[in-house]
Amino acid sequence: VSVRAVKIHGLENITRHIGIIRNFGLEPIIAINKFPGDCENDIDRIRKHCNLLGIESYLSEAVTRGGNGAIALAEACVRNLQNRRSGFKLLYNDRMPIREKVEIVAKQVYGAEGVDYSRNAAASLNHIKDLGLQRLAINIAKTQFSLSDNPKLKGAPGRWRLKVKDIRIFAGAGFIIPVCGDIMLMPGLPQKPAAWNIDTDEHGRIKGLF
Repeated sequence: VSVRAVKIHGLENITRHIGIIRNFGLEPIIAINKFPGDCENDIDRIRKHCNLLGIESYLSEAVTRGGNGAIALAEACVRNLQNRRSGFKLLYNDRMPIREKVEIVAKQVYGAEGVDYSRNAAASLNHIKDLGLQRLAINIAKTQFSLSDNPKLKGAPGRWRLKVKDIRIFAGAGFIIPVCGDIMLMPGLPQKPAAWNIDTDEHGRIKGLF
């Protein structure tokens, strides 16, 4: 975790992320990433909060001290791998309907109360079923600024519903992509990307940009 991010999102955000990892049958270790100017009082708050949740936390000063600043964290991770048996489990199995998979992720990962589909998204669910693609994994596209699909909802918001406005099929990659909120997906590259035409001439001037 970043100390600055905790000041923005709050300790409840850490709690939610710990809960997410535990839902997968794993026990996390928290890395407290210290940057120049971070307050020791804020770091102590994070440590105490992790202790209350029964979670190990270690200070990482890799930003200012390089590898030497993360030795304790690395050693703790190694101990964790050596001494704890993995209880990893998937949240859903691939035989479940897409609608059920999305609801499980929305509730158990993001903390939503449920999922709402636009008319187009609901029609896409039927199309996916007709194509026999229900066994594909889901990969939800939404804002990175919130656990919800609304970038303005910080921390660990409650009493909200995930809004799916579109569903894309990426059959080659093996994913169904529910598109939530106002987010733009990266366009796919053509067979010959424009970058192949970019170069410099003998005078060091860039050519091929346009």
